[in-house]
Order: sequence, then C-alpha cells, then structure tokens
Amino acid sequence: SVQTVAFDRAGSRMATGAADYEVALWDFAGMSRDHRPFKVLTPLPGHPVSKLAFSPTGGQLLVIPADARFKVFDRDASKEIVTSAKGD
Repeated sequence: SVQTVAFDRAGSRMATGAADYEVALWDFAGMSRDHRPFKVLTPLPGHPVSKLAFSPTGGQLLVIPADARFKVFDRDASKEIVTSAKGD
C-alpha cells in the first residue's frame, strides 16, 4: 500500500512510496493509456518507504526508508546522487 506521495513543483511528476519497499515515478505529461509508472525502484530492500520529496527545482528526489537512512536520486531515478550512512 502507498505510504507517501510527493509532487514536483510543476505538478508534472509524482513519486509514490510504499510498504512493499518500492518507489514508483509517474510522469503525467508522458503517461500512456495503461496508467503505469515509468520507473519503479527499490531503494533499500526490506525497508518500507516512509517519506519522499522533490527538490525545489524538481531535479532531485529525496527518498527516506523506514531505517533512518536517506538517498537522493536524479529526477528520473536513474542515478543515485547521495546515500547516507545509517543514523546520519
């Protein structure tokens, strides 16, 4: 089930984080008729996603799993930019 949702400032992208450990990225402008996300990733296997946020420019996505580590991805979640150590 979805636990957190984030929208970029323009409202064209949405990220959803779920209890099944997955983050899904949705692009409203490029969405096909099947209404599926364009990208699904598991940032930290075994840990539900508790918080998501886009940067003010929309160029980065902050992902916070339930274990207190965080990761920052580029807009398309194709590149991991930063990963924190546990407890940082």
